[in-house]
Amino acid sequence: MFTDCFGKELIQGEDVIVSLGRNRLHCGVVMEVSGTRLEIACMMKDSDVQKKPGIWPYLLTGDERYLSIRAFDENTKVTVYERQDHHCANPDSPHGRDKVWELDEMEADHIVPWSKGGHTVIENCQLLCRDCNRRKSAK
Repeated sequence: MFTDCFGKELIQGEDVIVSLGRNRLHCGVVMEVSGTRLEIACMMKDSDVQKKPGIWPYLLTGDERYLSIRAFDENTKVTVYERQDHHCANPDSPHGRDKVWELDEMEADHIVPWSKGGHTVIENCQLLCRDCNRRKSAK
């Protein structure tokens, strides 16, 4: 017998909601393979998953790079926004270090670029004003 985090019994083939990290919820189906429960998510519908063929390797290894998830979730953006005191993380911003930005005027950016193996986790997130993010992307 398998149970979810609330103690509810899960039945093979039953539809469930599963968490796949970073506060992301996905619908899924409980399956049993060689005695191991796999939570198979409806990740084909998830627009953040840019490599659909990587779903199975991800489920088997837990390595998110198979999915090409590049977008930071809203909770991460808000946390980093507050941590940065509503300022652009670029110390050389042409708008100056003292400019206070609204959250919707900023963009989440990978400190270690995603293309170079940087993960989409809060520790690798900074918020830049749109101008700074565009200049960084153009390099």
